[in-house]
Amino acid sequence: MAFMYHVAISEHRESIAANGLLASLDRTGFGAVFLADALPKDCSGFDIWVVDVDGLALEDDHTGEPEHGSWWMHFGDIQPERLTIHAPDLSTKFSPSMF
Repeated sequence: MAFMYHVAISEHRESIAANGLLASLDRTGFGAVFLADALPKDCSGFDIWVVDVDGLALEDDHTGEPEHGSWWMHFGDIQPERLTIHAPDLSTKFSPSMF
């Protein structure tokens, strides 16, 4: 399996766990889910999701490069079965039963 990472605000944790990553919620206007090939260094206040990208159509991100690694885009939703929370922001309350 190949994996990449997605960073999201912790307030979206329950929605992501239930619905996956939805391209329709992309605020950049590209209609894509953005992924990184390197684990982000500091994401205080954010959740880090590990995404199984096997079989997903990925394109190089042309919006700019992160500080390290590369960004990729998937033009479609990513189902919750492909996701595992890697580093939840533990300052936010959540229900362990949703994982």
